[in-house]
Amino acid sequence: MSSGRTVLVTGASGFIGRHVCSRLLRARGAIVCVDHRSIPGDAAGFVACDIADPQQFEEVVRANQVEIVVHLAAVLPSASQQDPAGATRVNIGGSLNVLEAARKCAVRRVVYASSISVYGSDHGSRAVTESDPAAPNDLYGAAKRYSEVLGETYHRIFDFEFVALRIATVVGRGAESTSSQWRSDIFETLGTRSPQTIQIPFRGEEALPLVHVDDVAEMVALLVERPMLKWWLYNAACETWTINQLQREVEGLNNNVRVEAGYKQSQIPKRIDSRRFCEEFGYSLTPLKGHLRQALRS
Repeated sequence: MSSGRTVLVTGASGFIGRHVCSRLLRARGAIVCVDHRSIPGDAAGFVACDIADPQQFEEVVRANQVEIVVHLAAVLPSASQQDPAGATRVNIGGSLNVLEAARKCAVRRVVYASSISVYGSDHGSRAVTESDPAAPNDLYGAAKRYSEVLGETYHRIFDFEFVALRIATVVGRGAESTSSQWRSDIFETLGTRSPQTIQIPFRGEEALPLVHVDDVAEMVALLVERPMLKWWLYNAACETWTINQLQREVEGLNNNVRVEAGYKQSQIPKRIDSRRFCEEFGYSLTPLKGHLRQALRS
């Protein structure tokens, strides 16, 4: 990535955003980190900005001569269900504002963090590809799909690059969503010496595509750094685990930890075909077992 490019990251103080910013900072030393919340430690390059305010966001993009926007900001699924209007304001209105700023300010590429929730759950055990039709089951997935279509349309009409990465359930240290705290607990409790219980809301036999946040950050960075892209849409690499498998793995690493399954059924596909991304970028996912063992040692 050439030193003359300015990269702006929305949602920079979020779970994925913090890791993406860290990864990009290692590569280039300076980026523009945008969020309506402050970033712990008042990181250099942080700008307080609400992407739902079109004028404010456009001013930030223009002032920093941004060439690439990494658009991560979003209201997550549970919060979207609780406040559909607020979620729509950010997830759809905010995405429109990002694309409008890109159009007006000559941004070259927008990298959009989409979700496998756009596929819905009606796929059986078959691995879904980017060619499968979208059929989201919730407001979050519907907003992600709408923003994909909007971005691809802006690309065709206004001739700037738009690329969407459909991301699976993200796990790792530091997740802040209270409705899915287990995504971090399976890493953060592994070093405990006292009894701990992790409650996962899904059924034991439920299969979930999982990806570690460090791998997500690396895949996003590759979409930023690659000069030319073959496609505008990619499934992010991930692994499918049943909750029972995850339980055995975590409890086997530390017998002080107990994992309890719940009763929910997921609203996402059970398996994801990510060959398009892996083959183009020569990318190999770090196995989740490796991340869990690393968490045990740290």
